[in-house]
Amino acid sequence: MTERYDALLVHSYMSPYNPERHVLSLRGHMQMAAVASMYREGEVAKIFLGIGHVWGKDKPTLSAVMKDNLIKRSVDPVDIVTFDDLAKETGASDVGDTKGEVELFLDLANRNGWGNIASIANRTHLKRVATYQEAEVRLISTEDVLGAEYNRPHYIRFLETFARSSAERKFVMRETIVRTLSRLGLDGVLRRAAKSPIVQALKLPFDR
Repeated sequence: MTERYDALLVHSYMSPYNPERHVLSLRGHMQMAAVASMYREGEVAKIFLGIGHVWGKDKPTLSAVMKDNLIKRSVDPVDIVTFDDLAKETGASDVGDTKGEVELFLDLANRNGWGNIASIANRTHLKRVATYQEAEVRLISTEDVLGAEYNRPHYIRFLETFARSSAERKFVMRETIVRTLSRLGLDGVLRRAAKSPIVQALKLPFDR
């Protein structure tokens, strides 16, 4: 019997802002495909998107863009809770990093009585998610979900190629740095680095 989660925290992956067309990165699309698959299989009741204004206060939140993508994948919007919803309801402060997503999710789970909860993220990112999440929260790899859902040779090759790609190697390096700084309690450095012109020019969003 398929396990059903009361709620699933979906970690976010940012792409450069496009005013003409709000799009996600490849990693972001992989994340949305995995979440939609779990939803179709009846594995999650509620989906939480907790990221806020990563492109600026005058731009839509990344949560809003992710929600639109999930709706296009036939996820019922009534089952999606976003940062925007919480901001309207409780005046929640803007969230721009993994730690903030987790804290917001755990608070929301506590207020709603969600007992069986999980987080889904890129396999490399999960190592850092684990440093913030509580022990009882199930951690799910995006790649594992996709591999099980699309268990075909060409898709397995895609996942293997992606794992060896330069983009993923850079992501692994960045995650190692971010995880180390986070363990040292230097999260403020991460937030400032995310806004750095150098980081933006390299198109390596520092904490998404």
